Amino acid sequence: MKTKQLALCLSLTAMAFGSAAKADGAFYTAANVAQAACGSDQVVWIDLDHGRYYKVGQVDTNKTTNSVYSCERTAHAKYREGKSDPTTLAKQ
Repeated sequence: MKTKQLALCLSLTAMAFGSAAKADGAFYTAANVAQAACGSDQVVWIDLDHGRYYKVGQVDTNKTTNSVYSCERTAHAKYREGKSDPTTLAKQ
């Protein structure tokens, strides 16, 4: 009986997180995966700690571990655009 309750609880939790992810927009762990999903939309890097997004190459995306890639339209709806000078990543 407890196994069935645990399975039901896990299923409901997975459904809740799945719908929340769809409501917030899609996030990706790699820029190339985001580009495939975004199509012609610009891929951006979101710093979740500071609530800002940046164009890829605009900042060093390895500075923080609490970050994701997304499409610019999705990011613009929820986060502020960050301003930064291009780093050496953009020049490579």
